[in-house]
Amino acid sequence: MAQLDIHIGTYGYLAYLWADNLKKFVKVAMPSVDIESLDKQMGIAHIQKSPANSEGKAIITAALVDIESGVSLKAIEDQIDMKSNVPEQLVKFDQECVDAFLQDLSEIPIGNARYWYSHVIRDIKKSVGQRPQVYYKFDSRDPKFAEASQKWVAENRED
Repeated sequence: MAQLDIHIGTYGYLAYLWADNLKKFVKVAMPSVDIESLDKQMGIAHIQKSPANSEGKAIITAALVDIESGVSLKAIEDQIDMKSNVPEQLVKFDQECVDAFLQDLSEIPIGNARYWYSHVIRDIKKSVGQRPQVYYKFDSRDPKFAEASQKWVAENRED
């Protein structure tokens, strides 16, 4: 696969992610992922699968998400040291998730990747139905994003 321009975290999204094997959706806040050849709105959701253990490590899933459909395109899981520099660890983790997705796409010529992506998402949307179409996009440096993120995710506990 040719060299691609990839940018992570330029924007922040408040969107929905299908969860529990496409049985329900949850509200997530996530940094954007821009892959030049796809020209689609994507983000990386971080889901903490377990509380931190006695060593301060928690199991985290990073999921590359299609913003418009809420479908996870690729997910990887690993332990994160919650006592160390968590943001730095998440950046590396995000890159691993994007790299794994691109590896999956490596057999598809770049010219056909956008076509493939659109059809896969369309087919998944047909099979799982619609989720709320609302999502919000912020400049990731906007201080309102952090506050809005906390409120958005907290609504999961209220729903």
